[in-house]
Amino acid sequence: MIKKYLRQTYVMMNKDPFYEWVLEKGKLFRGLKRQPYKELIEKYRHGTKSKQCYYNSQMMALNSDGKISYYEGWYVTDGFSFPFDHGFNVYNGKVIDTTAYGKMGVREYFGVKIPIKFVRESVLKTGMAEAILYRYYRSKHPKKVRKKSTKK
Repeated sequence: MIKKYLRQTYVMMNKDPFYEWVLEKGKLFRGLKRQPYKELIEKYRHGTKSKQCYYNSQMMALNSDGKISYYEGWYVTDGFSFPFDHGFNVYNGKVIDTTAYGKMGVREYFGVKIPIKFVRESVLKTGMAEAILYRYYRSKHPKKVRKKSTKK
């Protein structure tokens, strides 16, 4: 569902290379039936702020010193067929989501792994834990720009 949404967005955005890159680099995860690794969550989370997925998941990745990965992308919940932007963690191939899990059923996640070094530098530079997926993309492709439409 999320990949279909991203492919449609790619076309609607005049083949913006960002969405092409996300589809190439991103990974699809099934939704959670139960929250795995509760002991890791207790060990590495830095509180859990409601509606603060980027903060919650970036702090968990930073506190774990890279043992738990940080992903940024989208998720789809039960009852909504539209993907929401989201930050989440992955450990041993399984999603850890301290923000959305338990509040609603999550059908699927799709995200790009952002290296802990980039997360750390971003938090130190801005003083905030915020959405950084596009900034990460730009760091890898500084000269790529969106193709302009030739239609008039």
